[in-house]
Amino acid sequence: MSAKSSRPHVPYSVQFGAYLKEKRLSKDLSQADLSRSLGYDTAQVVSNWERGIQAPPFEKLLDLCKILQIPRKDILKKLLDEQARVYEDSLKKLWDNARTKRGA
Repeated sequence: MSAKSSRPHVPYSVQFGAYLKEKRLSKDLSQADLSRSLGYDTAQVVSNWERGIQAPPFEKLLDLCKILQIPRKDILKKLLDEQARVYEDSLKKLWDNARTKRGA
């Protein structure tokens, strides 16, 4: 959680965005259709999610599940897997940097 908000952080990435895009396309929805269904005026919001530039707001996840007919447990698993990948990548970089400093 960030210092600014007590809301949980939704990890975002190209992989999670690709998952949302796949689900949207399987329902024959355009980015504009999904955006409007979620209360947005522009398709750019969904485009940003799908390209991994931004994450959907946490409070929109249940709406996404309903509209795209994604079981909550599936989206939760995707989010947890993504967060684990982010942590693994960050730890690997820390360990690699520590090893490099020791070897210098």
